[in-house]
Amino acid sequence: MAQGRVLLVDDEPSSLASYSQTLIDGGFDVTKAGGSVQALRHLKTMSFDVILTDLLIPETNGLALLERVHKMSAAASSPRKMAPRGTISTLRTSQ
Repeated sequence: MAQGRVLLVDDEPSSLASYSQTLIDGGFDVTKAGGSVQALRHLKTMSFDVILTDLLIPETNGLALLERVHKMSAAASSPRKMAPRGTISTLRTSQ
């Protein structure tokens, strides 16, 4: 069983591949989006435990995307995180 569902948003294919593989190796179920429009499409049909987004993505920026997600799900309590440019060594859900 997956540790959690992660929506990973980045417009750089190499970053998406690297980060998603790290998360998958850590036991997470990962859905990838190349920008905010694609991320919002995923959010309309799926739920996620965590959203990891780059700051600089097409159509908007990472902060604006998270603000929009927050407005879309004001009643929801799913955690939201943002990863600035850099590496994700390990992501673990806290219990």
